[in-house]
Amino acid sequence: MTTPARPAPEAFRRGLSALVANPGLILAPLAFAAVVVGAVAVPVFVVLLGLAGFHRGFPRISDFARDAGSLLPRLWSFFEGLLAAPWALVGGLLGLLVVLLLLTLLAAYLRAGIVGSLVAIDAHASEDALLPAFRRPGLGAVFRESARRLFGRFFALVNLYALAVSSLVLLILLPIGLVVLAATGERGGLVMAATVLFVLFLPLVIGGSVALRVLYLVSCRLAASDDVDALEAVARAVSLIRTSLSRVVLLYLLTLAAGFVSGFAFLVPRFALSFFAGRSLVLVFAGTGLLVAAQMLVSFAYDLVVTGSFVSLWPVASGGSVPPVASAPDGDAPPTLV
Repeated sequence: MTTPARPAPEAFRRGLSALVANPGLILAPLAFAAVVVGAVAVPVFVVLLGLAGFHRGFPRISDFARDAGSLLPRLWSFFEGLLAAPWALVGGLLGLLVVLLLLTLLAAYLRAGIVGSLVAIDAHASEDALLPAFRRPGLGAVFRESARRLFGRFFALVNLYALAVSSLVLLILLPIGLVVLAATGERGGLVMAATVLFVLFLPLVIGGSVALRVLYLVSCRLAASDDVDALEAVARAVSLIRTSLSRVVLLYLLTLAAGFVSGFAFLVPRFALSFFAGRSLVLVFAGTGLLVAAQMLVSFAYDLVVTGSFVSLWPVASGGSVPPVASAPDGDAPPTLV
């Protein structure tokens, strides 16, 4: 049974300490981001480079420099022909399904390793522990063992969460679709109905997305610490959130405030870049690239802190399923996750 919840500020402190003491955890979301970029970039380069050299109707890259405006009709004609081919549609859909499945598998594997590692870190750090107590030697072995052991239930949790979020997205797309239908058919009554539905659905979608996010985080924590399957973890998470609702809400507000602070921290550098770069495209692109990379790192770290905070909100009960932590001599640096 899970013990009573810690105060929300203490849980947030422990989640932040877990990441600061074990910065190697950020390698997991970085690896996922690199795979996602590759999954998007490879098909784009295949179309723009490979087909450009072998398809007569497709313009070459050098043609864009000479007359980019006249190439737009050719591009449109090429893609219309590509979409009209049955083999292209079927192959594209199958390829998309395979890529989405592989990304989901990878996301579940990495999430299982992250949550399992955070559970182990929190379980071995005593109450009111200082930052050095959160440093865990052998964390790479814990990550791999957690990812292997918890992969199946986290794959189910990731798919359940994606299905629930997709349902909310479809809910908010319904009034937008009615607006489009009204615009094409000149039906003023549909516009009014769509506006009413949008006003009614928007708070529901926002509140539902927040509730699903919290439920997902708590379910992941219970799946890792209590050794239960995905559905049981969700059921226990609902009960646990209800019994500790005030602290859950306060912790969410703390993490939300931290997200706003980390986001606004990049406004000043962006303003300074636009002011001092002037008309230098090199400075603009270089500075923007550095800021985007830094903001991505901060967003990855923020997600890990939020996950660690909800892991730490409830102390791991005795008898919980906590991955073992390899021992190492004092002073040794913890190995990386790869």
